[in-house]
Amino acid sequence: MAQRIITFGQPYGLHIQIDCARSSSGRSAEEATKGKLLLWIGEDLIWGKSLAFRTDEPIEWSWVELLEFLSNAWPYLEFEFGYPFGLNPIWPAWLRSEAEVRWQSMPDELVREEEEELLAYEETHDLSRGVHGLLLPSVWIVREGDLMTIGSDRKTLRRPLIETLETLTQFGDFLASKLTALSDARSRAAIRGWGGRRNVELRRFTQISTRWADDDLKSLVGDQGIEETFELSERHLRMTEPLEIVGLARGYLGIDELRILITLVKSSERRETSQIDTLSSLAAELLEKTQKERPYSQGYALAHWTREQRGFVDDRGCVEIEEIFNLCGIGVEEISLESELVDAVACWGPKHGPVVWLNTSSKRTTATGARRATLAHEFCHLLADRTGALPLADVVNGNVPKWVEQRAEAFAAELLLPRQIARQASESIEDTDNLIDHLTRRYGVSQELAAWQIRNSGASLTPSRSSVLRSLVSDPGRF
Repeated sequence: MAQRIITFGQPYGLHIQIDCARSSSGRSAEEATKGKLLLWIGEDLIWGKSLAFRTDEPIEWSWVELLEFLSNAWPYLEFEFGYPFGLNPIWPAWLRSEAEVRWQSMPDELVREEEEELLAYEETHDLSRGVHGLLLPSVWIVREGDLMTIGSDRKTLRRPLIETLETLTQFGDFLASKLTALSDARSRAAIRGWGGRRNVELRRFTQISTRWADDDLKSLVGDQGIEETFELSERHLRMTEPLEIVGLARGYLGIDELRILITLVKSSERRETSQIDTLSSLAAELLEKTQKERPYSQGYALAHWTREQRGFVDDRGCVEIEEIFNLCGIGVEEISLESELVDAVACWGPKHGPVVWLNTSSKRTTATGARRATLAHEFCHLLADRTGALPLADVVNGNVPKWVEQRAEAFAAELLLPRQIARQASESIEDTDNLIDHLTRRYGVSQELAAWQIRNSGASLTPSRSSVLRSLVSDPGRF
């Protein structure tokens, strides 16, 4: 029987190769989609056996099961952001272990509820759950803004969302094409399911994309309705600025606070952003070169690059971050929220912003140093994440990917007080109190930020100095 080998996807992302019969006339769904398959994440073969001196050994199976899985899971793959229960693992393979740590201090009844929710999440984000009867390694597909995290136990990478969805679309279209001439019930059902994979009612789309319960959503939108509240269209399912903020703030802000924010977002006009857009394009070249480095290393490199931009650093080596926001046409406003958990909220999507709202109820934004650090943090997102993990909005201390926040925190610290400056000061000023006073006054940073930059600078620290610095940070165990 004639065979053909087809590959879907890109060699640096998710890619699948299948060797399947050319003809499917007169067969069942199981027979028509039987083939030999290999699946890679980047250069790592995940499904199949890698042989040293021979062609890789594929998995032979009936892949209609995987088509059915993709049809059912598609709205979650395309629209669901991040992970359940507010968990934020660096890699998706660590999700269950982090959940089990969380469950150790919870009542059994709540643990059982969360176990069911986690199982449902796994059933829509792990491709191996779509193959019944085979024990295959997990292949996680998790949306993070306009990026897709693709991961297994031994390999995880991030690629553009649209690229990964296109790979899965082409693979699903191929499997569906094997069934079009068949008349058995499973084939017809599989084709209907695949063709209708994006036919999601607007309310269901909103639930999936925000992970809010239906009753809470009803309370939030009130009489206004979902379409008007979130600026949605039944004919074109897409994320919007208010919808993204609601998802990012889940568990951190109450319904009344979110109503205030939604009103602010919708009243915020789109600003001209050519200057920050140009900087973002240039920054993207640097991020491409450092993409394999740890998030904090990327943040440091991006901060050094930013400090080199004309007019960003004054004669004293200081960065006036609010002047940079003004220069780039980015709005900065204050808002008092009931919750102290969230430091700031921002949006920069196609209809609104860019604008940052600083929460004056948070102690981390009222002091000068904390305010400057929060704005520097947001500036990193504006430079690096509008075409990546945060294309529409940000909620500082919300449901934002951990690696994105690690990069922004390192950027903010290094932008305002470079480690080299902290080291030079540490080596020249003997009294620790005087050292901290000098750095905080001259560079407009908090005592905690100064302590961390001294520690991370590699400066030689006496036991006495280490003790003083440790007393200034909120998490001494990490120092």
